[in-house]
Amino acid sequence: MKIDVKNIELDEESSKAENQIYLGDLHINEAYVGACLIEVGITTLYHARDEPAAALITQAEEYFRQQPLTFYPYENSGKDGELLQPSLRLEIALKVHEHFLKEAAEQRRVFDEFIDKNQKQAIIIGSPGKKGTLITLTHPIADILNFPVLRKDLAELIRHSILPKMEEGQQVLNTNIPVSILQQAGLKESQYFFKGEEQQPPNKKNNGINGPSG
Repeated sequence: MKIDVKNIELDEESSKAENQIYLGDLHINEAYVGACLIEVGITTLYHARDEPAAALITQAEEYFRQQPLTFYPYENSGKDGELLQPSLRLEIALKVHEHFLKEAAEQRRVFDEFIDKNQKQAIIIGSPGKKGTLITLTHPIADILNFPVLRKDLAELIRHSILPKMEEGQQVLNTNIPVSILQQAGLKESQYFFKGEEQQPPNKKNNGINGPSG
């Protein structure tokens, strides 16, 4: 039994609510059977578009009722999880969850590429996961870090020319500036994205949504 949810979109009326609602098109065995509504972590609803679709939904519900209890791990929790009875609602929630994981991974890939491409000779300020503002330097940062005097100059530049321009919630997004220099420049921990000392590639964390809801 193949379940898929396509054309997933945020319900605009819930966009600012604590629990956002998403709408999608439910497909069973490649056939469109009707719309579904997913309130992440709360509930999943669906309805048939016509009688043949209703019959297919009933068939899918019965199929999942006959499946054995299945262990569903919590996201990023190692061995923790729940033993649940598979259901059509749970399968829909899982498909939507997979959609957001893929979407988040793609957004992170684009963000990481932007940072990696532009940080070599610029300081980037903005919000994590989003493209930021570039302040171009006269020398590559890798060269600056080779000289103690220039490292001090970089800290002073950030203190006097970058920090005053940063708005609430913004960070220095570079991953190639040691945290010691950022702290020397007067940045708080919440004001810089990278927490390491050596030049490294961006940290690829999984930005997913909460676990599925049945």
